[in-house]
Amino acid sequence: MQKFEYRGARFAVDLPVRFAGGNRTLAGRCIEMSKEGLRLDLGEQLDSDSCGKVFLVHQGRTLEFSVRVIHAGAKFCGMEFIYSSDAEQLAVAHLVESLAVPQTARGLVLLKTP
Repeated sequence: MQKFEYRGARFAVDLPVRFAGGNRTLAGRCIEMSKEGLRLDLGEQLDSDSCGKVFLVHQGRTLEFSVRVIHAGAKFCGMEFIYSSDAEQLAVAHLVESLAVPQTARGLVLLKTP
C-alpha cells in the first residue's frame, strides 16, 4: 500500500533561472514553484537524483537555492529544495506566498452598469 501525502500548492510563474550542477550550467525558465520545489524548463534532460544550485531572478534580485532533481523529462524537470536551515525554509515560504498574492491592477477601472 502506498502512503498518501498532500502536495503543497504550486504556482505558475515565468522567471529566468540558471541551473549549475555537475560540470554544466544551463539557462532556462522556472514555470512552477511551491514551498517544496520548482519545475524548470531547461530544454535539456538532467539526471534524476543529481544535485546542484538554481539561481532564480525575482524582482531584480538573484536568489540561490540548493536543489535535487526528482523528475527528469526531455524538456522539463522537477526539483526539490534542499534546506540547510529553518531560516532558509522560511525565506522560501515567504517567496512562494508573495507569488500567490495576485498583483493588483493600477490605474482606473471602468465599471459597466446595467
